Amino acid sequence: MVKEKRVIVDTSVLIAASLNHTSNELGGKLIQDHFYKNSKPLFHHFKKHLGQELGIVTLDIENAAKVKIIKAVIRKISELTKISHSNLSKNLNNYSETLMYITNSLLENINSLTRVPIDEKEIQKLALKIHSFYENLKIILHKKNPQKRINKRTRGGIPGLKDYFRKFAEEDEVNNLSVFRKLSKKLIMSPPDINDCRILAQAIYLSKRRKETSILIASTDYHFSKVKLDVDDELNTFIPDNIMKKFGIICNWPENILKEISK
Repeated sequence: MVKEKRVIVDTSVLIAASLNHTSNELGGKLIQDHFYKNSKPLFHHFKKHLGQELGIVTLDIENAAKVKIIKAVIRKISELTKISHSNLSKNLNNYSETLMYITNSLLENINSLTRVPIDEKEIQKLALKIHSFYENLKIILHKKNPQKRINKRTRGGIPGLKDYFRKFAEEDEVNNLSVFRKLSKKLIMSPPDINDCRILAQAIYLSKRRKETSILIASTDYHFSKVKLDVDDELNTFIPDNIMKKFGIICNWPENILKEISK
């Protein structure tokens, strides 16, 4: 039996698809999220197929997006005007039209999704398990450090030529090292927070209760989705592959999720 597909939209995607406005208050400057063009087509698809209820949101994700969208706007205005975050926060009335437009855009995107109820006690239990899951990923990732392959290729080489062979080994692994550093940063320096754990917990919760449905997560966050580099290595899809293996949840970028549900 072919399962129906439903998509939980991560907070990052909701914000990305909502942050696109040419601001009169900024002299016609464009405020746009870096991933707007990657995210917005997914919402066009949801709106086109409203009756199918393809997109899913929980109150948890919705509330987080409403808080974070303001912070995202302040950050973008700060980048454009060079005004500090603290000064902008004190004078947000100067950008009330921009804030209103982007907030309305967020609400419009939320309205194209179906809000589903969740059992808070179950989510809390699952979130703890997911925290442990990500902690274990750190250990597994350490074992996959490309530097180990470089060292292995140059170990026991001809004396005087080790540096020569190391150079070629490092050139072969340069992109994989870049992916490894990004993953290390995401898992170790900026590990998944409680909101990330709860989003995955909600996907697992719904997957267990809707056995006839495949639950997918659309995200621009490396805590869920693959690293966007053209690398022929399992590191590129390390996190989503492990999520799929452990929980049966497909996680990917919005444009890839759109292709998945359009099949």
